[in-house]
Amino acid sequence: MADLALSVCVTDSPHAGNVIKHVQARNASCWDGCAKPTNSSSTCWIDCLFDTLVGDLGDAGRPGMTREEIVLPFERSFATGSVAEGGCPDWTPPNTAAAA
Repeated sequence: MADLALSVCVTDSPHAGNVIKHVQARNASCWDGCAKPTNSSSTCWIDCLFDTLVGDLGDAGRPGMTREEIVLPFERSFATGSVAEGGCPDWTPPNTAAAA
């Protein structure tokens, strides 16, 4: 049987959180203008996300983020187990410790 010991996080939450934090930092004033800036299902929050990722070439004329800017925080999640450094804590699937 293959080695089942996994030491990087495999849930999407830490990775998505790192990317979202990075996107929000790029255009924080947009989220600050939302009635509920942490409500990720609100139209305002979603508009801010996409306006920042792909650009708002309307009145603001703001270009979108580059591929590298979007991928960097995702990849950083795998580089370290330190949450403070943008990484994810190590994780081992249940019932695999004995197999390792």
